[in-house]
Amino acid sequence: MNKATIYYQDIGDYLSRDEKLAVIKKNRSIANMQWQNLTPNEHGDWLNQRNDVFGSLISLAPEKNIISMKIPFLSLIH
Repeated sequence: MNKATIYYQDIGDYLSRDEKLAVIKKNRSIANMQWQNLTPNEHGDWLNQRNDVFGSLISLAPEKNIISMKIPFLSLIH
């Protein structure tokens, strides 16, 4: 099976439809635009690729919470 090739050009965030079309019109054609070839990372992320450093950060929440400890709620209110 042949692999697909995906091309991308970041033209900015929060543009209206007309502003996006104006970018294409300025280049006179999509063929004249500067495209990037996108390749997914090992997680399958294409654009906003996650950072593997995230997994090495210390958790802000403990592994066990009140519900998983099975302590009666009323005994915690002293």
